[in-house]
Amino acid sequence: MILQGDTSKKSRKSLRERLSNAFAVGDAGEPSDEDLAALERLAKFIVTRNLEAPAILFLQSAIPISFIGSQVMVALEPIIGPFWPHGDFERLARIFERRDGIERLTRRIEELVKEKDAELKKGETK
Repeated sequence: MILQGDTSKKSRKSLRERLSNAFAVGDAGEPSDEDLAALERLAKFIVTRNLEAPAILFLQSAIPISFIGSQVMVALEPIIGPFWPHGDFERLARIFERRDGIERLTRRIEELVKEKDAELKKGETK
């Protein structure tokens, strides 16, 4: 006796439907608070060392390959990860998997630079 599965239209999916999310990139929901805290620490690290211009230039040029870069980060995590505080390396890799990850970091760097400039101007007027 040959058992055949349910062949109704509900149980059958076309190849297109089954593969519709096969190559989808991250972006489901918002990043966790821990991921955003890691992004904040990286942005502050960049701004306190006055590296915002080269960092933004590099980040903007890396947008098309950000997903590949995040996968390289995942591969290098066992080697480089222990040198980063709080497991931030893995969290940053998760953020850079997202399409908006680099844009989030760039925006935060720009916001911190504006805050830093406002504090400097405020200090000069006194």
